[in-house]
Amino acid sequence: MRTMGWIVGAALMLAPVAAAGELLPAGVTEDSLSAEPALVRLDAQAILFVRLKTVRNTPESTELISSTFKRIWKFAAANKIQVIGSPMEIMTSYQEADGSWHVSAAIPVAAAALPARAGDIQLGTIGGGEGVQAAHRGDHGRIKDTHARIEAFLAARGLTRRGKIVEQHFDDPHKVPAEKLRSAVTFFLE
Repeated sequence: MRTMGWIVGAALMLAPVAAAGELLPAGVTEDSLSAEPALVRLDAQAILFVRLKTVRNTPESTELISSTFKRIWKFAAANKIQVIGSPMEIMTSYQEADGSWHVSAAIPVAAAALPARAGDIQLGTIGGGEGVQAAHRGDHGRIKDTHARIEAFLAARGLTRRGKIVEQHFDDPHKVPAEKLRSAVTFFLE
């Protein structure tokens, strides 16, 4: 199944990237994804995820998300669940009054049954449909610039975002210099 690029904002991938390009629209790779926002049609995607609440862009949130990805990846391997794409952060609220945000640390998987003892790791689906997607190149701390480009694209066309914002990172920031990191940002449409 080919779907969209799901991405994670301040996430740190600690496991190897799986099946490059698996979650982007057909014919698009993380290297060919344009920095200019584009309308895309996305398929639904099975994910393993953990819901988190943290304060965005703090060392604590970075560590929480990073350790959660590592835990999900280890769980998938231990339970023979096939990982089919790069980790993503799925934001359900961007910023609460107290400065916190709700985010799911998620990893795309081939659909599978969840073992009985999964703890806080859940199996779910992120819905498909129409979206706007753009590449983000460089430091994850500047990913808000890509969000702003997508918001301007939506405003210029009279389109409205619905629900979640998804960020997916294709490179491990522990191994790739910040200026060379590749990510994708997707906003879903009403």
